[in-house]
Amino acid sequence: MKTKSSEKIAGGKLVRVELDFESKINSAKITGDFFMHPETVIEDLEKSLKGLSAAAEQIEIKNKLDKIISEKNATLYGVTTDDIARVAKTALGVKQ
Repeated sequence: MKTKSSEKIAGGKLVRVELDFESKINSAKITGDFFMHPETVIEDLEKSLKGLSAAAEQIEIKNKLDKIISEKNATLYGVTTDDIARVAKTALGVKQ
């Protein structure tokens, strides 16, 4: 199933997460009008969600994202991993 969710977070930034999943996440796409340095780490964030249970809690998603941010010594500007995790969790609950 392919779903997507988006949210304007505090500060006015947009976060959008598109997921393809059945019982587990097959692929993820994270976009929006926020910044990340280095920019290529966004792909690592997306890959980190692959294989995660579709029933994953928001904190599990956030922990996966935090691990990549830490390992890659990356910085998010305008959003937090909690924001991305919340939007991803919402996308997991969207029925299409």
